[in-house]
Amino acid sequence: FTTPELIGRMERLGVPAGPVNSLADVTADPHLRERGMVIQMPGPSGRASHVPTVRMPVLFDGVAAKPEWGAPRLGEHNVELSVDTGWLPPRS
Repeated sequence: FTTPELIGRMERLGVPAGPVNSLADVTADPHLRERGMVIQMPGPSGRASHVPTVRMPVLFDGVAAKPEWGAPRLGEHNVELSVDTGWLPPRS
């Protein structure tokens, strides 16, 4: 099935359904782009200079909350998480 076909079938059966979009789908969505929801975050060192991201939709006093940093690189916080959970002793 295509996504629209499957959603249509679910709706006809009264089952709530919606698409699961990829990051590429979300950042290309005209509605989200028009609302200013698609922002560019600095990329990890050694990679593209900016990575498209979707900001939180809530406004606080009319101001959008934007992330201060991008998503962590794979394994970036392994040591901190291992220490916090007791898998490793704290660094001295």
